[in-house]
Amino acid sequence: MRMESGNTRISGMDILGLSQSDDDPHLALFDRLNAFTRGRQLRRYQRDIWLSGRFTIELPGNREPRQADGTLLAEVKAYAWRFPGAEGPLWLTSTGPNLGYAISAMINPKDKTIILAPDGDVEITALFARAITGNPSIAGNPSEAILLAGHENFAHFIWNELPALLELESLDAKISAVHTTFEPILPLGRLTRLPSSLTPRPSILARGWMDTVLVQPGVLFSAGSTLVTRQTQNRVLERCRSETGPIPLKTAGTKRIWISLRRLYRTASNELDVFTRLLEMLGRAERRFEILLDGYSLPQDLSFSGRYNIPWQEAQNRLVADLAAMLIAAAGHTKLTIHDLTRCNLATALAWAATADAYICHHGTQQHKIGWLNAVPGLVHVNRHILATHPGRWTAEQAEGAIPPDYMPEEMIGDTRSDNARQDMPYFQDYCFTDPQKAADIMFAFLLEKCCRT
Repeated sequence: MRMESGNTRISGMDILGLSQSDDDPHLALFDRLNAFTRGRQLRRYQRDIWLSGRFTIELPGNREPRQADGTLLAEVKAYAWRFPGAEGPLWLTSTGPNLGYAISAMINPKDKTIILAPDGDVEITALFARAITGNPSIAGNPSEAILLAGHENFAHFIWNELPALLELESLDAKISAVHTTFEPILPLGRLTRLPSSLTPRPSILARGWMDTVLVQPGVLFSAGSTLVTRQTQNRVLERCRSETGPIPLKTAGTKRIWISLRRLYRTASNELDVFTRLLEMLGRAERRFEILLDGYSLPQDLSFSGRYNIPWQEAQNRLVADLAAMLIAAAGHTKLTIHDLTRCNLATALAWAATADAYICHHGTQQHKIGWLNAVPGLVHVNRHILATHPGRWTAEQAEGAIPPDYMPEEMIGDTRSDNARQDMPYFQDYCFTDPQKAADIMFAFLLEKCCRT
């Protein structure tokens, strides 16, 4: 839930939602803290913490300096920082990672007021407001500043964190430590060139629970971005290739096609039927094709204690691997070369994806595996709810050099009944191809047009 402007109350506090047109000094403060140092790669307040080892602000109006001495961390990985003062503490809160940890609100417990930034998240702000009214006890070293890196979803990591971390590599650091929560692609120390004194440590640094918020003395923060930069693309692929080892070269005249399989949610219930037909057509084509079958890739840090629900992760991987086995068996009589990557880890899947000439896959994280890291054409299928938002351009705008993917026509997508999770939420609903043969024809025509001209 978001608010552009107006007044309301949450957690017993008056909340004022600012708009971009408001002539309010708080808006200038938010803009100054949230400004990116370059492009959309690192927010100014995050750079300043890295360089100084502290989080200092000047209050709107009287320009009184205040320094943060404590942090609350929400499970959604958003932050609230306490700035003590003679008249009582003020708090700044952030959004979650998908907006690059932008400063979202200022909370004044004494005056019972909340100033909400134009893109402020009301739900996250309300979560912190409830915690703050509980008067959390924060004891420890207030000058300690720790960067917390990592995201369970690798796409959010390469989109919302890694570009900012790469920007920090060239800057002198005054923070105390770097800690990691999730490292699904590779250990952070292999993906980044952070100072040796800041060797990443796998820890959350929780000093105690307060409902759904962690209490941390000092400054805990993340580096945030909203763009997959070319530097990020090159770094990820370089390091993934070095971990994976040699990948077989394509034979002359062969086109390599990356096809994703999925069983989790936001899934085409009859995709096996459609892809069986597509592989039959590709196997009979004059052009020679190789197929890369991608699935639910397991993170490299799967076995790290406490990070993942390991049985669930392994079950999702196994479901897609079984689907791939059925598809390979159905296409066994064709002249296709099929590489089954569904049991590979994430780094291996990304390295192989970089060798593809085109892709056909699901919308979202599956597409980000290839479309955000490689400038190749893609055809994406998804449910009608997402299709109605015309997501192709937005998807490409999140990564430098990305090619806007094509999407399956609306008339080819129908509703379906499913027992998958989150089916009560339109964004995650499963779907079906209304005409499997026609869907395969569209996919085949796309591949001939996009990657078989040469």
